[in-house]
Amino acid sequence: MRSLIFALFLSSSLVLLSCNDYEGGFPETPAIPVVNSMLMADSTLCINLTWSGKPGVTLFTPIMDAQIEVLEDGETIGAFDHVKPDGTYVFNHDVKSNSRYDLNILVDRTIKLNANTVVPINSTFQLESIERINWEGSHIFELKLPKPAKEVSAIYIFSFLQGNNNSFDNYGVYCMSPLCDAFNRIRDDSGPENFNYVYDEFIRIPTDALVTSSETIQIASYRPVQIIILEATEAFDYYYKTAFWQGYYDPNIQLPFTWESIYLPSNIQGGAGVFAGTSVTVFNLTNDSESQNIDY
Repeated sequence: MRSLIFALFLSSSLVLLSCNDYEGGFPETPAIPVVNSMLMADSTLCINLTWSGKPGVTLFTPIMDAQIEVLEDGETIGAFDHVKPDGTYVFNHDVKSNSRYDLNILVDRTIKLNANTVVPINSTFQLESIERINWEGSHIFELKLPKPAKEVSAIYIFSFLQGNNNSFDNYGVYCMSPLCDAFNRIRDDSGPENFNYVYDEFIRIPTDALVTSSETIQIASYRPVQIIILEATEAFDYYYKTAFWQGYYDPNIQLPFTWESIYLPSNIQGGAGVFAGTSVTVFNLTNDSESQNIDY
């Protein structure tokens, strides 16, 4: 028996000793065009176009000479106005809600890219401050969620506090509702009474969970100055959620036996990236009488 145990120990040691860090780098792959465009009603239509890069690259080569056509409900919106140095094509055109957009791109006269999306109508959300046990510097709200448009795949809830230099810093949101997707949830007992879960960066609620015409949840956040609700179409929903996962599963952070590669989904035919519609509702949390149902 001792001989068997010693043999197993010896073989395990030899396997561990034979493991070396791989320093050969990532294999080279041909660069492909990458589209990034989030369409939001009443905002200027912009399309960012770059070449893909290797893992770890943060600066991407812009594509400055592409031919781009955008159709709004089947009608062309005309040529773009100008191109920014980062490869963002800016159109002198505002996006409309409840409209379909088709994208056609030609790069280097040979590479064709296509995509389409719909910009959903904004739902009418109600956010009200409620009285509850004192939680220093923070606030608890009641949020009413209507059934969104059929094109919406998920609702994202963000909370921002005032940062340095007048910036807005993202902050976690507490919630106990079973409607919320638990993928970015952790246990945290430092919040208000009866709020034991906090969601990193945002709360995601899949629309499949909203079975009635109206649902009500309670959320809490630390000194919020803005609550932003984003209604994401399917392409943007999958892209954004997967990008969040990709940040979690970083080979520079995770242990080798826990890390796994996360591939971003794409709705770009012939390339990569995302071309997707969203709707955004912003609640400015001030004492201004014009703010939406907010009363501190």
